[in-house]
Amino acid sequence: MNLFANFTAYKNIVESLPDVSRVILNGFTSTGSVVKEGDPFAAIFGGAYERNANGSIATDSSGFPLIDDEQKVIGDPNPDYRAGLGANIDYKNFNLSFLFETSQGNDMWGGTQGVLYYFGIHPDTANESVAPVDLPIYNSSDVIPAGTTFRGNIGDFGGGQVALEESWYRTNGGGFGDLDEQFVKDASWIKLREISLNYTLPESILGALKAKSGQIGVSGRNLFLLTDFAGVDPEVNLSGASKGRGLDYFTNPGTKSVLLNLKLNF
Repeated sequence: MNLFANFTAYKNIVESLPDVSRVILNGFTSTGSVVKEGDPFAAIFGGAYERNANGSIATDSSGFPLIDDEQKVIGDPNPDYRAGLGANIDYKNFNLSFLFETSQGNDMWGGTQGVLYYFGIHPDTANESVAPVDLPIYNSSDVIPAGTTFRGNIGDFGGGQVALEESWYRTNGGGFGDLDEQFVKDASWIKLREISLNYTLPESILGALKAKSGQIGVSGRNLFLLTDFAGVDPEVNLSGASKGRGLDYFTNPGTKSVLLNLKLNF
């Protein structure tokens, strides 16, 4: 058996960017991947929560979050580290090989989720909730009375419970509002990159086929993914293999594959 592993740690802070505040690598005017002095390369940049001195989210009198006047770096798409672990195992006529890979500590902006929130077609927005107390409604003096069932969710940004329903999701709670930070999530992942099982044909079968050697097998790629990032494989990216990173916006999904093979040498 051959066992192999690799480990790579990352630290890539932009040290100098004279004469410009930032350079947009890819994305949108609202949310993008940028180069900015003092921040990680390809940092995620967009609308951010206004914060109190202790780092908590600042809220208005109703309990809804306030939004910072200026866009900021809201995420780092670069992992703390990447690692891999694999093996090549032989037993009699069988050979098994596999490779696990992982990326840990990288962020991703879930733009797809934001758009689905805005149009009310994400499963999260289809919830029915019962107001435990009178719940404030975004940008309104009205409330949802205690005991009332409504479509949406109950949120608490630190200023008390509020109703997250259409008025929230159609404005700053959705993908076309001024707040992007809420859709930046941890996108760490563990993946079974490759696995294959092969069988070397014995002389009895090779003789019948009049072959010198032969092998039959099955292999798979990207068959298993473990991640907390919802909706898409976080290894894919809106701008593909570019310098802009950590952006999901109706991105083409990653693919799985299974291959059968038969090799004969005459």
